[in-house]
Amino acid sequence: MKNRVITILILIILSSGIMAQPPEITYLGTVAKAGYADDESYGPFNIGFNFTYFGISYSQFYVSSNGLVLFTSDPANISKSEAAIPASAAPNNFIAAFWDDLVVDGTGNILYKTIGAAPNRKLIIQFRNMGFFGAPAFMGTFVVILYETS
Repeated sequence: MKNRVITILILIILSSGIMAQPPEITYLGTVAKAGYADDESYGPFNIGFNFTYFGISYSQFYVSSNGLVLFTSDPANISKSEAAIPASAAPNNFIAAFWDDLVVDGTGNILYKTIGAAPNRKLIIQFRNMGFFGAPAFMGTFVVILYETS
């Protein structure tokens, strides 16, 4: 009887969602790219405030299907292979949130939205339904958040 009660309690806990993955939050915003993309970059897009990165202020950004947020006018020159940043060689003005040879799934997209009020605005860049190039399974969604004050 004791084992039966313990088993029932375990089943209730497991089925209640306590151990479930939290729901994915989608920040609806402007679509930078919708549908399948491989080794592509898009932009420039307005940040909505001045963002300082490595001592330089930027008002626009680019995104890459390889999971990068860039502040350069020629994002195609950035490799899809990881390297240390900052480095003595250029470029150094990008954020590698999930830097790999990625693709945007046919059902995926890259969205961005500036929220909040000065001086506490945030730019949220969401990479939805991303996967590794050549892999059959997609890994999911990740975000980059740029804060106006940091």
